[in-house]
Amino acid sequence: GVSQPWPVDAKPAGASSFGVQQLAGNVAEWCRDFSGTTYYATSPLLDPPGPETAAQMIVRGMDFNFALTDLTESVYARFGAFPTSQTASRGFRCARKGF
Repeated sequence: GVSQPWPVDAKPAGASSFGVQQLAGNVAEWCRDFSGTTYYATSPLLDPPGPETAAQMIVRGMDFNFALTDLTESVYARFGAFPTSQTASRGFRCARKGF
């Protein structure tokens, strides 16, 4: 872990084949899905949309507070957080559909 997020272009050698950088370890990312404590026990396996409403929203991935070797977090980890909560280790990723 480090004490704050890196600038978005700080690790160019780790870019994906599409040029995307820092998919792990910078900030965990807010998603538009709601979080349900029991939802994923019965949800579709592929791209589950989440419950239609809930008090918390999904946050996914690792953040700078965790070492990349920490097995408790990963790029596919998800947890719920209240949308009004703020931390330096949560953010969002701008994305576009298709290439």
